[in-house]
Order: sequence, then C-alpha cells, then structure tokens
Amino acid sequence: MAKKDGDDVRPIIKKVKKVSGGGHHGGAWKVAYADFTTAMMAFFMLLWLLNVAPPETLAGLADYFSPTTAAVSGRTGADAAFQQLQEKLRMAIQKSPELASVSDQLIMEVTEDGMKIQLIDKDRRAMFKSGTDELYDFAKKMLSEIGKSIQTLPNRVTILGHTDGSVYFGPDGETNWELSAGRANAARRELDVSGVSNDRVSEVIGKAGTDPLYPDQPNRTENRRITILVLREAPVVPPNLTRD
Repeated sequence: MAKKDGDDVRPIIKKVKKVSGGGHHGGAWKVAYADFTTAMMAFFMLLWLLNVAPPETLAGLADYFSPTTAAVSGRTGADAAFQQLQEKLRMAIQKSPELASVSDQLIMEVTEDGMKIQLIDKDRRAMFKSGTDELYDFAKKMLSEIGKSIQTLPNRVTILGHTDGSVYFGPDGETNWELSAGRANAARRELDVSGVSNDRVSEVIGKAGTDPLYPDQPNRTENRRITILVLREAPVVPPNLTRD
C-alpha cells in the first residue's frame, strides 16, 4: 500500500520545565529581615545612650557629627560678633582726639581666618622707634583700645609683626626676623595690659618682609605693620570624646 504524504512525519514533543514556588519563597527575605533586626538593635542602643549620657556629652556629639550645621551657625555668629567688634572699636577711636587723627593707620576686615586688625606705619608717622621694638605713645594707646575691644570675646588671637623689604642689620647681627618678632611681642604685652590674657594668645610670629601689604612695592612704608588676627573658633568637643 502506498504511503500518503506526511504519514512518516513524527510529532514534535516539547518538554517544559515547570518552576514551582514564587520569589517570595526564596532566601532574599531572610537577608532583609536580618538587616531590619540589626537596624532596630542599633536604634534601641542609640536610645539607651541618649538616656544615660550627660548633657555636655550630647552637645559635643551633636557638634561632632553635624559639622556642616555647626560650621554654618558658628560662622554666622562669629561674623555678627566681628561686625559688632569693628563698630565698637571704630567708635572708641573716633572718641579719642589723639587716635582719631591717626585712624587711617587702622585697617579692619573679616576674612576666612577671622577678624584681621592691622596697624600700619605711615610716612613720618611710625609706630615703633627706628630699628627697635619700642612703641610710640599713640601706638600704645591704639593697641590698648584694640585690647579693650577684643577682650570681650572668647576667641584666641594671633599676633604677627611685619617689616618692609629693606635690608636691616642691628646690634649683635639682628635682622628683620628678630625685629619683626620683637615688635609682635611688644604688641602682645600691650594687649595683655589692656585685658587680653596670655592664655588667649595662640601665636606670636615675626614675618620680616615675607608678607608685604603691597607685594609690588616691598619697601613701601605701609608694609611695616602689626597684624592682630581674632581667630574663628571651631566647636569644642568634650575631652572624654577625643581620640588618642
């Protein structure tokens, strides 16, 4: 008997593997549960620490772990205090007939480092006797007014002495380095007398002629100056939180 077309074609059988169970029956939920448990444990430990820690420790922790907020609030508060300090010092200078006539030798500005107060020399009106760290009377009074103003703030201060770029040779081989350091220290003594205690002084530095007020004119008179920097202060972390 003749075969009909297609009689020898075998049927194609497809095997489909059935996957039993859904994703929620796998192990992923165990990992998520473990993370949740760990988070809850940390949360309850935090609550316990907040309950037993003294207030000063909590304040230190807040400042330590929130640097952005602390820096912003600290900067805003410091700028306001510096502005008040400038105004107070200006008024004190203007009230004094002797100091009002030399007010052009006082420069004040707020910088990233703090409030910078500079006393500069003028032609025929130097603050120190030539080649010495001995202040003229008007400069002593100016430093006294500065000291009275900044002693009302808790901030530390840095005092820097500057000379011009002229070569100087003094007794026993003294140079502009020794002269500028001695003048900075003379300014520190006047501030101390006016109420700025020594524990408020961060540094007393002699810069010689390395940091002129007018870099393109290193021998200019105004480069001879005293800089008093009232420092910005970072939030203080309690001693028991500092690391060795």
